[in-house]
Amino acid sequence: MENITMKLSTIKVIRLLQFIVLLLNSPLHAQDHYAFTPIDCSDGLSGNRVRNIIQLRDGRIAINANEIVSIYDGTSFQYFHYNKSNIIPLNDYGGHHRIYVNEDYIYIKDWYKLMTININEERFEQHLDDLFKSYGVKGALVNFFIDEAGNYWMLTDDDVLLYRDYAGGKTVEFLKDVSMNGDERDKLLDIAVVNQQVFLFYNSSLMVCYDLETSRELYREYALDEKQDKAATLLVVPRGKYLYYLMNGRKTEALRFDIELRKWEVILETEYRLNVLSVGKEHDIWITCQAGLWVCDEKLQNKQFIPTLEFVDGKEIKTEVSTVFNDNQGGTWIGTLDRGICYYHPNRFKFKNVGKVFFPNIDQNGEVSVSCFVEDTSGEMLVGTHQGLLRYSLSESKLTVEAGLPRNLRCNGLTKDSRQRIWLSAVEALFCIQNGKSRSYPVRDVAKVFEAPDKNLYICSYIDGLCLLNPDTGELKKIAESEGRQINSVSQIRNYKEGMLIGICNLGLFTYDYKNQVLTAPVFKDKKAWRDFYDIHHYSDLYVDSRNLIWLATQDGLIVWNPKNEEIRMFYMENGLVNNSIQAISEDRHHVMWITTSYGISCVNVVQEGGRTEYSFSNFNHSDGVIEREFLERSVYVTKDDVILMGGIDGFNEFRINKLPPVKQDMKPLFVSFHLFGKKVEMDEAYDGNILLSEPVSATQKIILNYDQNFVSFDFSALNYINRSQTHYRYRLKGLDKEWHEIVSPTGTGTASYANLPSGTYDLEVYAANNSKQWGSSCATIQIIVKDPYWKTPLAYFIYCLLIALSIYWALSSYLRMNKRKLQKAQEEELNQMKFRFFTNISHEFRTPLTLIITPLESLIKEVGDIALKKRLQSIYRNSKELLNLVNQLLDFRRLEVHGEKLFLVKGNIAEFVSSIKSSFDYLAQEKEISFEIDDKIAEDLYISFDREKIQKVLNNLLSNAFKFTPAGGMVTITLDTCKESDGVQYFRLCVKDTGAGIPRKNLSHIFERFYQVKEEEDKIGSGIGLHLVKDYVELHSGKIEVESEVNNGSLFTVYLPVRTDVEVDTKLSEEEDTFIGDELNPDAESNQDLQTDKEYTILLVEDNKEFRHYMFELLSKKYNVLEAGDGEEGERIATTKFPDLIISDIMMPKVDGLELCKRIKSNIQVSHIPVILLTARSTDESKLFGYESGADEYISKPFNLDILLLRIQKLINEEKARQKSFSQGININPGEVTITSIDEQFIEKVCALIQKNIDNPEYSVEKLSADVGMERTVLYRKLNAIAGQTPSDFIRSIRLKHAAQLLNKGYQVGEVADMVGFNTPKYFTKYFKQAFGVTPSQYKTNMTGES
Repeated sequence: MENITMKLSTIKVIRLLQFIVLLLNSPLHAQDHYAFTPIDCSDGLSGNRVRNIIQLRDGRIAINANEIVSIYDGTSFQYFHYNKSNIIPLNDYGGHHRIYVNEDYIYIKDWYKLMTININEERFEQHLDDLFKSYGVKGALVNFFIDEAGNYWMLTDDDVLLYRDYAGGKTVEFLKDVSMNGDERDKLLDIAVVNQQVFLFYNSSLMVCYDLETSRELYREYALDEKQDKAATLLVVPRGKYLYYLMNGRKTEALRFDIELRKWEVILETEYRLNVLSVGKEHDIWITCQAGLWVCDEKLQNKQFIPTLEFVDGKEIKTEVSTVFNDNQGGTWIGTLDRGICYYHPNRFKFKNVGKVFFPNIDQNGEVSVSCFVEDTSGEMLVGTHQGLLRYSLSESKLTVEAGLPRNLRCNGLTKDSRQRIWLSAVEALFCIQNGKSRSYPVRDVAKVFEAPDKNLYICSYIDGLCLLNPDTGELKKIAESEGRQINSVSQIRNYKEGMLIGICNLGLFTYDYKNQVLTAPVFKDKKAWRDFYDIHHYSDLYVDSRNLIWLATQDGLIVWNPKNEEIRMFYMENGLVNNSIQAISEDRHHVMWITTSYGISCVNVVQEGGRTEYSFSNFNHSDGVIEREFLERSVYVTKDDVILMGGIDGFNEFRINKLPPVKQDMKPLFVSFHLFGKKVEMDEAYDGNILLSEPVSATQKIILNYDQNFVSFDFSALNYINRSQTHYRYRLKGLDKEWHEIVSPTGTGTASYANLPSGTYDLEVYAANNSKQWGSSCATIQIIVKDPYWKTPLAYFIYCLLIALSIYWALSSYLRMNKRKLQKAQEEELNQMKFRFFTNISHEFRTPLTLIITPLESLIKEVGDIALKKRLQSIYRNSKELLNLVNQLLDFRRLEVHGEKLFLVKGNIAEFVSSIKSSFDYLAQEKEISFEIDDKIAEDLYISFDREKIQKVLNNLLSNAFKFTPAGGMVTITLDTCKESDGVQYFRLCVKDTGAGIPRKNLSHIFERFYQVKEEEDKIGSGIGLHLVKDYVELHSGKIEVESEVNNGSLFTVYLPVRTDVEVDTKLSEEEDTFIGDELNPDAESNQDLQTDKEYTILLVEDNKEFRHYMFELLSKKYNVLEAGDGEEGERIATTKFPDLIISDIMMPKVDGLELCKRIKSNIQVSHIPVILLTARSTDESKLFGYESGADEYISKPFNLDILLLRIQKLINEEKARQKSFSQGININPGEVTITSIDEQFIEKVCALIQKNIDNPEYSVEKLSADVGMERTVLYRKLNAIAGQTPSDFIRSIRLKHAAQLLNKGYQVGEVADMVGFNTPKYFTKYFKQAFGVTPSQYKTNMTGES
């Protein structure tokens, strides 16, 4: 006990000596300047009563203010609210407000309660007792601590101290009876763990050290020489080898325990309460108290008491400082009891702001403008303002008014010359200050005084330009421009190169060679590099640096001119400047350039290497201590001690260049919020059924989005507490962006937004940097997965593949089936074609013999006189026609089955058409003694569009059946009328009614089926396809057919045809119909046409059937010369060599058929004029159309009436003669009148044009014409004779005479006309004119014009 007493006495003496030393040393230490930044409720702080501050592992700051915990990321606050369920009682804690943090939790310990914030979920934990029970706490919790490693120490109500290894998740009983100090209870106040040693601190100032692994006591110490009372509070802060100890009780002391030396040291001992102790990054010690703030160095030699907290603008606050925290960036957070937080960082306010409050001659409502500086011989600064001259002490940061000078001078510049004289340039006068005395010179509006290397003083005047000053006499000598240009204003001048100065004047830049006394202005204007910059800028300042680069300040950017290589560079904000409006330029002894602007300062590092010059910028603004308002022109000065002063409105900045902070600050950004379609995403909240954030976005590593949740943005913060306005970011979305995006954020928060993100996996990477633009070594990364839409999911692709496989299988199967069907169809088609060709050929073969039967029969019937023989011949004729009808019907049926039929509609009078068909059955009705009538109920002519051939076949079939099944004495009636059906369509209705045998009712539904015959009528001759054809032809017309019948009472067939008028009107029947339909069953009908016998015409007969050809030859030879050919090839050869007058050709022939032969004839200029008649077994309108399209002049179906053929031949001959006669007698030349083909018309036009061209040339002969036409004379002869009926010479003469007649009509004289149309003599002309027109030319002129 005695030893302990002696030990305590020794400690007391030592403490007393240490405190005396503290008192002796403290006043002798130079005080550091601390400028703080306020953060209070106006910035978003939850309250100004701050209790605790601590930093999270990710760098954010947690603050307990006004009982509300918030987290600060440098730009914004996030608040956490609690209720009773978030609190667990601490029955034995009444000490400091404490806050602990580890990887996952923030613990707030405060006056008998404990609360916990789950960092990963960013909310207060519910039901803490359950949480601590899971940690192994069985009883009530009395106190709680967390050591530096994040492990838990829990004191229970049974006085047991539990230790929980947080990383290992294991809780053990560390010590029992913790509160027993001998026989007395001693409250445990704090715990610290250093180097596997556990230190327990008690209310009595006892400290006991234990081994962490074994719980064995190692030693114990008393921190104080006397025990504290029970109301004592204690705070222990371990750092390095020290334990910092802050005790409030009967005594208030701050101590430090050296663990290695086991030695106590006194830091501070006061009579007032000490609140919190914190140790900074440089081991500086910060202690808060009721009276203010203490700052000590690690060696405890320099202690500084800060009773008031000063802000950067010079304002001060005095309040109780409740807490302090030093973060891992070197910043210090000061919490006050009623003024919020004050933040300090040694690199934050690098620029000392000497504001209006420092100026003794200015009140707070006034304005001060600092325009110039100079350092006097004592090392103090003279500061020129627009309100007078002041003196500034750099050591004391104090301004005083300079005595001996008029007050309120408007100072423009200050200069110290080599004789240590200070020259003050003012608006009112020029002053020289030396040894405390001043002399004035009556020179107004001087910008500055400049001493050149030759020791001469030059005045820069706003009125007189550049002047040389004699300081002894005050005489000014104005220096004129070498070429007489007026220089009225000079604002700046600098040394340029040996013997030369450079400056700014009203003309721009000028140079002055002071050795040769030559002033030149402007300069550089003729330089190519200056063309885009000269005369467009006002220069605020000029500086020639140590590299001989010329720097020019303008109101829109910075110009740097390199005279060596004549390179000019222009810099703006986008190139790195803090602002574009440049005010002043200077250089420090480290060759760093300092640029002041209208808003902020730019520091420019210049590196010249390999002939290239590189510029890098660091910028500073109000957050660095820079004055808020703009700087003034040329107001910058660098002292011999590397202190730079920069003046502006409302004050100036002072900066010690040797305190420039390291350029690089390793920054790693943090994601602070996530937005979807512009809306902030909250944790655990579902968006379209998708929970995007299950933990805070700052801790989230992956976000999974639906395919339509693809409009996202992320906010991130670099936690730049030093100067958030100078925070730079670069980011990219890996997987989408090819380049980095760079942004600078004035608020400190950056944002990356992406719209319409396609499906895929992306990584958003974000780097951060301060104004040095040197990016941090690590980036913040978050993975974004945009899920595929449901149609792009693996299941969808599986379904697609399955569907594709099924589709391929189906397609392949379909393809095989289709190919099989195609093959079958092709085989069926081929078989049908074979059948069709067979039927066509058979039809043709049938038609030719039938023609050889029917045609001679017609002649025999006409020639025979025996009545009985004529009747037998007529019976043979009728049966032959019936056989022909059956052949035609069979062919029509096959064509309909194989290809289908097409309508060839014409518009005509349907009643007349039916009447013409009815007349062809009149003879049959008389023969069978059947009454045959037509009942036309249509009031007016009805014109509809119909296919004549098919309607004819419909009527023929219906009438043939009617006559077939109607006995003698019966009746067949045709009824015509119109009706409108229920579908609203108007129909033409045709009814064929007979009184024949009738059709049984059971057969009525089948009679239109092909090959169907009524069994009762099978003895009647028929094919069973007639009515089938009738139905198909009617339906082709979009019509319908109905039947009514009763056995033994006859049948009624009704045909409905829609009234269509959509084709051209054709009101008359063809000649074939006109001739054939009425007469084909009446062999007694004879033509009234006289058939001429004219052997002068030659006909070429082309027919492959030898017998039919010989028969035709015999018939035609009686009237014409006939040439024969067995096929189309032979026919073409004969036509082009024999030149017949007409060609008759069959169509179906070997080698070259009739259609091809016709095309060749009509396309050959030598024979194109020859008419062609086609004979064929094909009688359809389609076949006729093909025939006429090939150029045929006539188309006659087999079998044909010989008289009709002869009439057609004679008609073509007569038409040719008529054309020739019309051409020869007319006076107008119209080639179209004499030709029948376009190729012949073009030929005649060409011949006429050639004759017209040479019409006045009497020597233009047939030989010349044939040469011009390109045709042999004999061919030309045949061609013109066939077309015009004239020889070539006659044709030439005819054209001349026609032209002559036209000229006579116009009034020309006969002699003139004869000469104009190529006749040698008028007599010769008169002779041929009279032959052509029947009168002499004179008579013709008189008849036509009335002139003689």
